[in-house]
Amino acid sequence: MSDASLETRAKILSVARTRFATKGYYGTSVDSIVTGTGLSKGAIYWHFSGKWDIYKSVLNAEAERIKGLILPRNAAILDAPAFLSDRGKLLIDEMTADTECRLLWIRIGLESIGVNSEIKELVSSLSNSMISDFVAILGEKWKDEREILSLRSIVAMFEFIMHGIILNIGVSVSAEEAKRSWEFLVRRLFGGKD
Repeated sequence: MSDASLETRAKILSVARTRFATKGYYGTSVDSIVTGTGLSKGAIYWHFSGKWDIYKSVLNAEAERIKGLILPRNAAILDAPAFLSDRGKLLIDEMTADTECRLLWIRIGLESIGVNSEIKELVSSLSNSMISDFVAILGEKWKDEREILSLRSIVAMFEFIMHGIILNIGVSVSAEEAKRSWEFLVRRLFGGKD
């Protein structure tokens, strides 16, 4: 792709990200994306086959961005619980700083509850990808003799808890309180000090 084509695609995804975050999948139309970008409908369809293709592209890009933030490939993991604690606090900071990102993840969670099986499958796929990547990174350093739950189950549990935290930041808990609660939870689960 040429630089101009890449820039156009990035512009479409940026506008679509904002629309999907503020209006959701069902409240966003291709026409609203056309209006927001100032491009023709043909230009949109040159890059994407339709709204669903744009939506998947936005969510996949967002998932990769978040994974890059919380799962650095060259991270030295000396202690898995400390890594989980630090990465959770980093994610809380990101969700606090980027309200649009937070809204997007909350909306896709809500929309996955609906009847659209494609959205459910997409959200499930993104979640499983995140969990698998986290398990792959932690797997070598994981040392829990209790083995009450598999590492995959523990990472999934942390994901579920983080969704609740993200939903409540600024509503019933401040970002600082959320980070303290996250750290307390991780330390308690792994028998560390408070």
